[in-house]
Amino acid sequence: SGEHQVWVRRPVIHQPVWSPHGDRLVFSGLDSVFVGDPDRSGPPEVVALAPQEFEAFTWITGDRVIGGFWNTYLAVSLDLTKHPAEWDTLATDASFAVASPNGRWLVYSDVDQTAVWLAPLPAGGRRYQVASGYLAEPHWLNDREFTFLSTPADNYVPTVIRASVDVSGGTPVVTRRTWMDRKSTRLNSSH
Repeated sequence: SGEHQVWVRRPVIHQPVWSPHGDRLVFSGLDSVFVGDPDRSGPPEVVALAPQEFEAFTWITGDRVIGGFWNTYLAVSLDLTKHPAEWDTLATDASFAVASPNGRWLVYSDVDQTAVWLAPLPAGGRRYQVASGYLAEPHWLNDREFTFLSTPADNYVPTVIRASVDVSGGTPVVTRRTWMDRKSTRLNSSH
């Protein structure tokens, strides 16, 4: 209809993320995490106090929100089934942590954005380096494929890398290929 309404107003709102069913949103402010249904007339509810600024990146089944604390570079999970919601550290030295749609894998950049890491969920201390260089902002396409930006130091032109994860042998094997770069204006499906 083109109509809009103000659902919530805060001094700071970080990264609203939809629930897997698309019926609720999670977002955070400076010190709190909120969940609510923007289609209802009521305001969102505070589900957790954040010990520092939190940014959500994915909301997976089982009502777990995956995101990060930017001040200490921790990848964390917020369990919304607990009241109050509980925090769990998934990885240290992490930025842009996102969970696969099936909730089995976590992919993230390190703090300096010079490596992309893949870890099972729960991690249990295991992780696998996917790539190195100047890398950032991984995003899952499906349960076994994700993308990330790679920017070579010699030309500073970002390339989108598509990575496929094969876990049939137990240890994940990641295959990478250029998906989109400056030379192509469309997605590269010929590789």
